[in-house]
Amino acid sequence: MSLRPLRRLSLLSLLLCTLAGCGSMPDAPDEVPALADPPAPHVAQRAAELLAGRFDSSAQAAADARYFAVQLRACRIALPSLGEDVLYIEQAMLSATDQPYRQRVYVLTSPDDATVYSDVHELRGAERFVGLCDHADDERTLPPPEDVQPMTGCRVTLHVDGDALVGATDGSACLNDHAGATYATSEVRLASNLISSWDRGYDAQGVQVWGATAGAYRFDRQE
Repeated sequence: MSLRPLRRLSLLSLLLCTLAGCGSMPDAPDEVPALADPPAPHVAQRAAELLAGRFDSSAQAAADARYFAVQLRACRIALPSLGEDVLYIEQAMLSATDQPYRQRVYVLTSPDDATVYSDVHELRGAERFVGLCDHADDERTLPPPEDVQPMTGCRVTLHVDGDALVGATDGSACLNDHAGATYATSEVRLASNLISSWDRGYDAQGVQVWGATAGAYRFDRQE
């Protein structure tokens, strides 16, 4: 049997179907679906936002003589070799802000959507970076990665607590030799306009040898 008549019939059917509209296209939706909300900031980015700025404990010091008026400055710095969310931290007496007693670099990472690790680093030649946060981003002299040294055991693990982040170091893991201490602890709360920080040093017998004894320092945001 010749296949040509079948081919002609198939072509004719296809032509008629095209002209007549065999089947139908799916109806257009009555409404265009709304765009999804933009993703929430990564929790490490949120921690960086809460830390960045200028804070001080002047209000607490005025109300309670057991506390000093301390300034805390924090700003983002670009050190991609360490991570995406890296901050320089500087603490000084409010009466001598050009003479900080503590300079650190924090590297923030998130293992999940509810946890932030804040790995604390010391700075070699820290005096070179005093007032770093006073300069514009493109005018900052940044420390080379080899001058940023991790402080073993001093990681602060923060957890989401409503709109805040709350956490602490792990037991006696953070070694410290200031004022006769053998280890230090830190308890931290980051909120929109407040950083609460309670740092304490302990000797080998577990006796506190430095740090506030009545509770955490409260640093109110100034800018």
